[in-house]
Amino acid sequence: MDRQQRWISVKERLPEKHQDVLCYGEGFQDEEKNRFYVARHSGNEFLGWSIPGIGGLAITYWIPLPEPPNE
Repeated sequence: MDRQQRWISVKERLPEKHQDVLCYGEGFQDEEKNRFYVARHSGNEFLGWSIPGIGGLAITYWIPLPEPPNE
């Protein structure tokens, strides 16, 4: 990961449309609190891949995924 990358607050800005990102979320249920998720931003919302649905989860920060290896 590039040293210039940092966690970005959703209050600051959202990802580009269809951008895959690593998200940090705060859940409303104990088992969903403070977790990391891989998601794609649809332009309107985060669509979760690493959990079945993201309902009830407040995404607070995100960071772009690193580039895949060149091997």
